[in-house]
Amino acid sequence: MKKLILPVFAALALGITSCGGPSIEDVKVADIKDACGCSDAVKTVSDVMVVEAEKHGFDEAKIKADAASKKVMDAADAKIMEVMKKCTEELKIENEAMKKCPSFKELEANMKKFENM
Repeated sequence: MKKLILPVFAALALGITSCGGPSIEDVKVADIKDACGCSDAVKTVSDVMVVEAEKHGFDEAKIKADAASKKVMDAADAKIMEVMKKCTEELKIENEAMKKCPSFKELEANMKKFENM
């Protein structure tokens, strides 16, 4: 079974880094209306961050040294701040509400990948 699953995951990872994968531009802050919209938006941005970090083995110094990667990560940070401002200040959504959304588990998994950086 592992032999069948690993190539699928590899193909998905390549798809994320190519033209068909998620991008920061996919996140339209104005379209966020609820807690799950917030969770989905942050998860999408974190997916982009994970792909970028994986290129450098989650090594923060290498990410910062690569101008293109640093630009992506800075844009991702800015987008997350924009999303969270809308969610917490405008929509008054609390983290507990986001935790109930289907995308939150994937978001948590992405966050864990960055814990040791």
